Amino acid sequence: MGDVDLTQLIDLAGWLSKHHDRMFWTAPLHGDHDVLGVLGGVGSSTLDSGGCFFSQPCLFVWHRVDLTSVLLVEYLPTGCMGRVVSLGAGREY
Repeated sequence: MGDVDLTQLIDLAGWLSKHHDRMFWTAPLHGDHDVLGVLGGVGSSTLDSGGCFFSQPCLFVWHRVDLTSVLLVEYLPTGCMGRVVSLGAGREY
């Protein structure tokens, strides 16, 4: 799914691209948005054996925490607030 597909569902607030990776974000969604319902059918995401986390083969280091994620968390300022997405960190991190 790319930016063109995503803009058919919601308004994008911005996007970044570097090498093979692309990231999109929106303003907070309010109301009857079924974005997660639509996105849930994209790709081959599977629920883990514990029934808690979705993962998808071929994601960067999808089965463990990568070193760059460890370093990022170590150097993030305390008091950061808001909703975030894990971009490449292994599950349960």
